[in-house]
Amino acid sequence: PWLTFAATHFLSSINMATMSVVEFGGGASTVWFSKRAGHVKTFEFDDQWAAVLSEHLKALSNVEIIQPESGLGILSEFTSEPNAGLSSILAMDIDSDLFVSLTREPLSRASLILVDGGPRNLAMYLASKFASPSAIIVVDNSDTDVLREGVQHLLEAGFTEIAFRGLGPLNPYEWTTSVFVKTMSFAQLG
Repeated sequence: PWLTFAATHFLSSINMATMSVVEFGGGASTVWFSKRAGHVKTFEFDDQWAAVLSEHLKALSNVEIIQPESGLGILSEFTSEPNAGLSSILAMDIDSDLFVSLTREPLSRASLILVDGGPRNLAMYLASKFASPSAIIVVDNSDTDVLREGVQHLLEAGFTEIAFRGLGPLNPYEWTTSVFVKTMSFAQLG
């Protein structure tokens, strides 16, 4: 996956055979998780990339690619700037929102949630609200200023950040992939 090598090494140590993975943004990570996890549900927000992923991964019975419409509910707030802050939605009643309805149940059942595409701050916000206390939340590029608000929501929800800074595939520079946990119960799985 296009995460730091250190984060990938850490994730490789976890037995994911029965785990359910939810991704925000798909690609190489989708393929990587499909070989390790019981089920992978990927929310992909780029129309063309979703079509490519769906075509390439159609033979994998444990992978499901979901392409939400760009104007679906709360997503309309992030159409022009996917990594926008959350100020416009914090006062909203999101319980009946169509996008929230689409993601709530998968987030609440996920063993691992990867935030690596689409409206990342929104994905972290929803994960902070709906993820189970035993979920592992992985956020790529967690050291960037544009993701600070989403990271803060995870920390305020009681998650602890384990930052993996270093090199990764394709990029000639270091960045950070963070793992957020409330409990270390996943350590029993590896």
